[in-house]
Amino acid sequence: MTTAEGVRTPVIFRDTAPRRYDTATIAIHWATALLVVALFASGWGMSLATDGDAARRLLTLHRSIGVAVWALTCVRMGWRLTSPPTPELPARLPPLARFAARMNEAALYALLLWQPATGALQTLYRGRPFDLFLWHVPALAPRDKALVHRFHEIHEWGAWLLAGMVAMHAAAALVHALVLRDGVFQHMAPVSRRRPR
Repeated sequence: MTTAEGVRTPVIFRDTAPRRYDTATIAIHWATALLVVALFASGWGMSLATDGDAARRLLTLHRSIGVAVWALTCVRMGWRLTSPPTPELPARLPPLARFAARMNEAALYALLLWQPATGALQTLYRGRPFDLFLWHVPALAPRDKALVHRFHEIHEWGAWLLAGMVAMHAAAALVHALVLRDGVFQHMAPVSRRRPR
């Protein structure tokens, strides 16, 4: 580009990738994080409960939160496909780290859909009515003890896998925030930190 006097001016290429995710994505991310914490807390509470009524209430809460996580994950995936561009990882990040970040994200999405599904199948094959949120749901499938046992095992192993993936995700976020300080944590931080002028 040149001016009227024929002096060449530098071309400025603007970075089209945003510095942060959009507000909806950030809200869904942190809502999902809180719900997952509540899932683990209610599941752990059930294993420690000595009172049958308390255990049943925790189970209803656990099931209800699981359905909410499944629905929210579906919304998040749909929004991800139609939302504005996402922030890019720093160019200096090694290819292996980029690959690990993508794989961790994919695994988290898969487990957030898989875990509620295996829990739901375990519930359905008990062949009994159950409570979900404020509704009383009638028995929807005949009782099958073998399938209940199988889905219980799958659900339990999936919970450990999800816990490991969440721990890795959180650890990576802390490394970016406290060690590398490369702005990656700010992509999804619940509060935006204003840059000095």
